[in-house]
Amino acid sequence: MASRKLPPRPTIGSSSQSSGHARRQGRSSVSDVGRHLLSNLRELPKPLTTLQVDQIAQYLDEAADSGPSSSVNFKSKDLMIGQRRQVPAQPSLDESAWDPREGSSLERFDLEIQQAAFEFVRSDVRIETRIKRPQAWIQVAGVQRRLHHYQLYAAFVAIKDGTGHRRGLIEADRMGLGKTTIMYVVAYLNYLLVALEIDRQQHPERHCTENGGPCRSPYSRAIVCPCDPDGVTARFGLKGRMGATLVLAPKRLLITWKQEWRSTGIDGMSLYIQHGEFPGDAVPHYRRRCLTLEKVEGHNGSAVMEIRPDSRAHEMIVLTTTGSYWRRVQHHFRLWRPLVPAAAVADVLPLGMRTDGICWSTIVMDEAHTHIKKAVYVHQLVASLASNGWIKPNFIAVTATPMLRNGPIDMRFMIKAINMMSPDISQHPECRAFADESSLDLLCRDYQRMRRLQARGNADPHLEENVRACVSALYAAYAIQRRASSIQNGKMLVQLPPLAMYDVECPSGAQDRYRIWQVEEFLKTSFRQSRDEEMEASLAELLTHSVKARILADAPYLALYGSTELLTWSHIRGEGWHLRPEESPFCRDLREIEESSGKLQMLRYILTNLGRNAAGDDEALVVVSEFPVICLIVLILCRDLGIVSEWIHSGLDPAKREWLASNFQGTRRLEYVNRLKRHESRIRVLIGTVAIIGSGLTLHRAIRLVLMEPQHSVEVEMQTAARIHRLGVATDQCWFYRLHNPASSIEEMIMQDHAAQLENSKVVDWFTKCRGPTSVGLTKREKAQLQAYSVMDEGDEDARETISAEDMECWT
Repeated sequence: MASRKLPPRPTIGSSSQSSGHARRQGRSSVSDVGRHLLSNLRELPKPLTTLQVDQIAQYLDEAADSGPSSSVNFKSKDLMIGQRRQVPAQPSLDESAWDPREGSSLERFDLEIQQAAFEFVRSDVRIETRIKRPQAWIQVAGVQRRLHHYQLYAAFVAIKDGTGHRRGLIEADRMGLGKTTIMYVVAYLNYLLVALEIDRQQHPERHCTENGGPCRSPYSRAIVCPCDPDGVTARFGLKGRMGATLVLAPKRLLITWKQEWRSTGIDGMSLYIQHGEFPGDAVPHYRRRCLTLEKVEGHNGSAVMEIRPDSRAHEMIVLTTTGSYWRRVQHHFRLWRPLVPAAAVADVLPLGMRTDGICWSTIVMDEAHTHIKKAVYVHQLVASLASNGWIKPNFIAVTATPMLRNGPIDMRFMIKAINMMSPDISQHPECRAFADESSLDLLCRDYQRMRRLQARGNADPHLEENVRACVSALYAAYAIQRRASSIQNGKMLVQLPPLAMYDVECPSGAQDRYRIWQVEEFLKTSFRQSRDEEMEASLAELLTHSVKARILADAPYLALYGSTELLTWSHIRGEGWHLRPEESPFCRDLREIEESSGKLQMLRYILTNLGRNAAGDDEALVVVSEFPVICLIVLILCRDLGIVSEWIHSGLDPAKREWLASNFQGTRRLEYVNRLKRHESRIRVLIGTVAIIGSGLTLHRAIRLVLMEPQHSVEVEMQTAARIHRLGVATDQCWFYRLHNPASSIEEMIMQDHAAQLENSKVVDWFTKCRGPTSVGLTKREKAQLQAYSVMDEGDEDARETISAEDMECWT
């Protein structure tokens, strides 16, 4: 009898291993299916099946879990220096409009519009509602960068409202949420709609109204063609606007817009920069004709302006500044005309004013809140563009802080610009209350009266409630504003690591405290003597004195230089110290300057105790000051420690500035690096002023930022912190250190109450409340030097124009 062959004895654990392998194989197969479905999402029959939606959502969740995590895979080194403080709530009236639930009126989140936005770009909103973590996954044909759902939503709203009663909006998302990308997507979606309309006229056989089948236009691969009567484009009446997109941005942000354009990767469109620092990026001669209007005969026989039939202006985005528009745009097209007289601004433009002859579909004004200082000039520019003899362009104001310092007064210019571009604004259900300028001016007067009563301690609750209600209605009518913690589709808008904020007290020694107090007394006496003069002169001297006192809080030894001329940016640039810091007297006196400065000593401690980042490299740091002379001293200190550091200042050309930011971020290397004589090592410490790198730049390779002085506004400090606390940062938390000197009266005043700095009277009070004079520990020579530092001299005129720019913006 033959023996029966027994099956092989199972190995311990083989059953669980085989089942685990089977589960991994199953997950892998599902992931492969989801990846395939997502890559072919635009071509799949709509609507998707529930199984397809689940497979795509599962693939996205698995990809997010397996990818680098900012809160799981890395823990930053604990440098808990100073006193931990709560992330301050921005003291703005719009906070009353926030609703913790979905669908806040301020966020203007509408589920029907969101569904239409996804359908418009041939996607499915159910995928967004199924994924567990917020992520950028939306693919639009022709756009390299993947979008977050809130970016697509805002772009769709701008397109939808572009031909409605309100032709424009205020894009007021908080810092770091990708507002620049949204503006590029708005221009691209408008380009697609115009291209589809042109293609429909030239090739009607491609469209479903002619052949009865699906649209075969190449542009319909990205969005739903209006030829489909049941499609979202036809249902919402979406139409493109002929003309180019004009972007007005501050000079310091031109390079940021250029970098974002490259990162977004849009096909079919071109970005041109009309500015003296970008001569190679201007509109070429052969494309000028695309942007110009031509004079034709109207229906009643009068001459009107019309776009050329062969114009390709919708393919172009023109980037410039408000100050360069007349010289670099109108002159470039040889279509110059004079500015409108200031008296005619109220009436927009006098009849018969010659048009500039350029066709714009949309005007985008970046950092719109910064134009308040020159509101009359900017209003003249916008009014001129509104009366170009053609269709008025849409107006989009881009700012994270529309009410930075003066409440609705800061928003008044933006609202008036939108109303100016919207012929039927009075028919808009939410905007009709603000269509009349008198109602907007009344709200501003009520706000000013409310602030005066609050300053006197006689607050009027009824007035405050009325102002807040009006501001909430104003936001709901004109603005879209989301924050990272906003709840939409059952999850936060984006997933950012927490921001740890520390107040670091950096006291000075006894002798340096006496120097600070003595200078403050001299400044107070000098200001009192000039208060009998005209108010404008007194205010200018007040700001100059404040700058002197604040610089002294950073480095008291600088008072011994006597004249403040050495401390101005123009003198630093004239001597070439920003290029050769080792030749400056501050390099020679670094030890004495550091010994007098508790802030520099603390900065040295931070620099020598940095850890490693998520990539295993030495940790990077961003240092921000309000004053160029402090930036120069910090640069000297970093190089004294052997740390590769650079200072981004206004004297850099765009190519060098772009290379510095790219080198610090480690994103790409430019051809410009071949012309550099310096080393090509990775920059570890990046230094700059609040005005240069305090807004607009993305520096999230660093997880720590040091602010050398407290700022007059909470919003300014939060904007500065947003340079590192933004999408893409790889850490468990971001660290923000604000240094202050307790011996400085003005810094103590700023620390006590940020909101109080909105009133000039509070700054005047500082000069009457600062500590009394003392001569303890001071020699006669030192006292004479301190007095020379305090008096007005020829260098102070330059100080008012440069180092006090931030003070001017805060207080005037």
